[in-house]
Amino acid sequence: ALDQQNRDAFMSLLLNQVKQHNTALIFVSHDLRLADKFSRVEALPKINRVGRSH
Repeated sequence: ALDQQNRDAFMSLLLNQVKQHNTALIFVSHDLRLADKFSRVEALPKINRVGRSH
């Protein structure tokens, strides 16, 4: 786990690289505070179909 300052620096670097190279990013995290950094967010419990009755 990163402290807030290092987390923010890492996210900035990562997202700048994604933008600079015009690439897609699939990012998985338990930290919901990062959700606003992305244009699309999926909650795994919402899309997980294992164990659901039909």
